[in-house]
Amino acid sequence: MPARSSPSRPPPPQSEAPLRDAAGLIADVAPPATAELTPEAIEAALGRVKLTKRTTTIAREVLIDGLDLETAMTRHAIKRPALRVILDLVTTEARTPPGWRRVELWLPNEVANQVEDLGRHAIGLPPKIRTTRGTWRAADRTIDYDAAALAEQVKAKMRARSLTYRALAATIGLSNSQVWRVKDGDPVADDAVLRVRAWLEKA
Repeated sequence: MPARSSPSRPPPPQSEAPLRDAAGLIADVAPPATAELTPEAIEAALGRVKLTKRTTTIAREVLIDGLDLETAMTRHAIKRPALRVILDLVTTEARTPPGWRRVELWLPNEVANQVEDLGRHAIGLPPKIRTTRGTWRAADRTIDYDAAALAEQVKAKMRARSLTYRALAATIGLSNSQVWRVKDGDPVADDAVLRVRAWLEKA
């Protein structure tokens, strides 16, 4: 029986014309207003994505009710990678503006970075932090701020917006652990402080 060959990725375009055309189209795109991951937005996304009744229940409990991952994994006998796939699917759908969809393109690095950041902005995420492959970016903590006061501001706005911690993490673009550190008044890296402050300043 012949060995099955693995599917190969399509080659990049050989002509420069498609790149010029794509750049012209993208240049005219105005990013839509970003939306926060409110319980209403997540509930609406659950109605659009293709999930089973069980996985819909899991996503609702974690993203809306605030159930922690460990409890969800135990209660529903699901492994962490599978749970992450479900949550990422729902949160991406909730952040995607109406009339937008995800595509894969072959672009030069610098153009690709700009296009990727445009897409991240469109779904409410900050620009991606990029480092040279094989390097590690240490967290900078140079900002002098009142961690306890910042925590109170975050909790107050979360209550006003009915946001869960997991939804806030996805909205700001931080990890769940970073959001919990902010909530507990623990020091976090400069990047996290700036993202939290930017979110607090939004109307």
